[in-house]
Parts: sequence; C-alpha cells; structure tokens
Amino acid sequence: MTSTPVPRKSWFALVVLLAGMFIALLDATIVNVALPSIRQSLHTGEATLSWIVSGYALSFGIALIPAGRFGDKHGHKWVFIAGVARQSRAGN
Repeated sequence: MTSTPVPRKSWFALVVLLAGMFIALLDATIVNVALPSIRQSLHTGEATLSWIVSGYALSFGIALIPAGRFGDKHGHKWVFIAGVARQSRAGN
C-alpha cells in the first residue's frame, strides 16, 4: 500500500482553519475570564453570569447556520477571511 504525499497547500489550509477555531475558543475563554469583572460591575449573582455565558454560546451557535448558508452562496473562502478579519479587528 503506497501513500500519496499531502500537498503543502492542504497543510496551510488546515493551519488556517485551526487558527479560526482557536479564535472562537479564545473568545469563549475571554468571556469566562471577564465574569468576575462583570459580576462586580453589574452586582449580579451566579445565575445571571450563567445566562451571560449561555447567551454568548447561543448567539455564536445561532450565527453558524446563516453564515454557512452565506458561505455556500458567496464562497466559503471569502466568508471565512471576512469573518477572521472582522474578529481580529474587534479585538483591537
């Protein structure tokens, strides 16, 4: 059984996709790290903080389906690039 070599372009695509997933996980981590500051600023309890985390995850999940459809229509590559660019600008 012989294996065919994986093109370098495929490895680059994998790295870019993993970087995009890392950004999404980083955003969720940032929300969790900010919870003590949110609690102190808003004088809220545990239940409200739980709602904040759940609402963030829900809004991310709800956006996935329309974004996928938009990518089907306009090209996955360009939608992904626009999303990563927007996300990186939002952090500045």
